[in-house]
Amino acid sequence: MQDDDSESVKKVRRAISHSQLQDPLRRAPYLVRQIVGAIITIAIMLVFACLGNFILGEPGAGVGGLTGFFLGLWLPPHLHEHD
Repeated sequence: MQDDDSESVKKVRRAISHSQLQDPLRRAPYLVRQIVGAIITIAIMLVFACLGNFILGEPGAGVGGLTGFFLGLWLPPHLHEHD
């Protein structure tokens, strides 16, 4: 079995780490990340509510707003456990 510190293993690990999406706000202060996440969540919720209202009327606005709220909470920059 080859040693884990071989150059090929380092190249593969480096390629994997560079292929992942990086959080553009990872160096921003905690409060800035919270505010940006809240703005993104509200914007996504409003877009889904308007789309639901356009398609299904008033009940669609409620369903779209709720769906957009949960999607908005999932999509913004996350505060990961290691932060």
